[in-house]
Amino acid sequence: MTKKIDDDFILKWHPIYDEGGEEEYEEIKRLVKDDIEKIVSISESTFKRLYKWKTRGRSFRNIIMKDYKELYSENVKIALELPKNKKIYMLYGLPGVGTPVGSTILHFIYPNEFPIIDERTIKTLQYHEYLEKKNQFIS
Repeated sequence: MTKKIDDDFILKWHPIYDEGGEEEYEEIKRLVKDDIEKIVSISESTFKRLYKWKTRGRSFRNIIMKDYKELYSENVKIALELPKNKKIYMLYGLPGVGTPVGSTILHFIYPNEFPIIDERTIKTLQYHEYLEKKNQFIS
């Protein structure tokens, strides 16, 4: 049996895992879109907001902002120029950025193309056998 992640799947599971925050999500999406249009990257203030939204305020690291322009902003600019399957590699591994935060950054830049990949996503897909349990996407 082939399993599909379609509108019915999302309609069924979204209410169960929705943690609220839709207004903040939409505002960050708008800020990221504006930043990309104006500076071809994400501003430090937008990045902080996105990071806090994703991590729910836990483990926010001051080190992330230490070299923001030279490191994070430049890597976002480079990622925008890469093919889709290579974009995550410019973000993954930056201090404080693993798969969950990196995929969230890409999701806000390309909301209809990149999903947010985090522990809840992986566990849900594994539980419903859409993904094998041995896969390790989260760091």
